[in-house]
Amino acid sequence: MNPLDQLKDIYIPPEVDAWPPAYGWWLIAILTTLAIIIFALFFYRRYKYNFARREALNSLVSIHAQQPDWPMHSNILLKRVCLHYFPSANIANLHGQLWCEFLVNQLPKARRNRFTEAYSELQTLLYRSTVSDDANFDTIHQQITLWLKHASFTAKSNGKQLGEKHV
Repeated sequence: MNPLDQLKDIYIPPEVDAWPPAYGWWLIAILTTLAIIIFALFFYRRYKYNFARREALNSLVSIHAQQPDWPMHSNILLKRVCLHYFPSANIANLHGQLWCEFLVNQLPKARRNRFTEAYSELQTLLYRSTVSDDANFDTIHQQITLWLKHASFTAKSNGKQLGEKHV
């Protein structure tokens, strides 16, 4: 008698299914889904928050040097954007030097000097009776575009820059 004939066949266990996955995979899937939802909400809120900025950039394109009142329209555009992002009680009555300081304070420090020069020129053009195709239009237009793109619309403003006086 052959001893190999007495051996039983090898027991092959059933194949391991891929489903349901282990708890670790469930945890990774849940965390990944939560991360995607959080990032989507963050970018959606940021997109909504910057709506006024995008609209202002689109409106700025329609302002041309041939318009006799382009300085006024440019200033109104800046005022509208600021009224959207800041309390109107703080912004609505600003004009002249206080308005210029407020706008400059919203920019990063590296961009403030050029904007100040361009906006000072815009302020002088606001009070001219006629503005005929001014040579400074391109510079002013470019600086307003840069302001709209780089201004920080956070509540970092203090009373001094908003024109309030200490009592």
